[in-house]
Amino acid sequence: MRYHSLLLCGILLFWGCSKNPVLPTESQVVVQAFLFDHEAVNDIFVGRSNPVGSEDSTNQPITTAVVSLQKNGITYGLVADASRAGYYVYNSMDLTVAAGDQFSLRVLADGTTVTADTEVPQKPVGVSISQSVVTFTIDTLSTPRGTMTRVILQDTVSIQWSNETNDLYYVVIKSTDPNRTAISTDSTIPFPSRSFVSSPTTANRYRLSETELRYTGQYCAYVYHVNKEYADLYKSREQDSRDMTEPFTNIRNGLGVFSAFASDTVSFVVVRQ
Repeated sequence: MRYHSLLLCGILLFWGCSKNPVLPTESQVVVQAFLFDHEAVNDIFVGRSNPVGSEDSTNQPITTAVVSLQKNGITYGLVADASRAGYYVYNSMDLTVAAGDQFSLRVLADGTTVTADTEVPQKPVGVSISQSVVTFTIDTLSTPRGTMTRVILQDTVSIQWSNETNDLYYVVIKSTDPNRTAISTDSTIPFPSRSFVSSPTTANRYRLSETELRYTGQYCAYVYHVNKEYADLYKSREQDSRDMTEPFTNIRNGLGVFSAFASDTVSFVVVRQ
């Protein structure tokens, strides 16, 4: 699963546990489909929701669906991902995803035909970083649970982009250096994460935090522009459980979301002072 799927899946769990009284008493087809500019198509999940009263909090994967994408009148058939139940991928090289592209999705599952449309947003504009070399010192502490290492940045480092219309963006910080060295000696984190995903924001900058930097060496910061479907979904996840309205969905004859993202990147290096 791609590194930013943690963010995407985290706000979609409310379709798995149907506690809202207006949701159907029987399961429905749930689609969680995401396209990323200039990336392979491999984040399309098809499952079924749980009926009201179910104790299961996750959507059950459907592995026998017939899934296709359409772009410019051409249909592209997807195949089931053998390594991830419920996911469908496009394995050939003739399907591209770029800013401004319009896509239609069609899913046949459980005797139901589900459809949706989305458009890839424009890439973020003016993405930059305040400095390309990030220096740090470390403070090592001994605790009853073992040795812990705290990273202290020497400067305030910010990633900026243009956002005059208050759109949603999120940032992925990823260690990309093959010769990376773990900074932390915290015995409770034997395998530090190589990437960090921020929450979506309507701001035009993101400040790097010490907790996001677990290695020395080269990093990439990916700034993702969120389109309207995902923005509406993100807002609806905060609804009060007493609200009698359903979560946002742009899926016809089903539940879920079909959305797209566009990104730009900046690089920086993390070094110990």
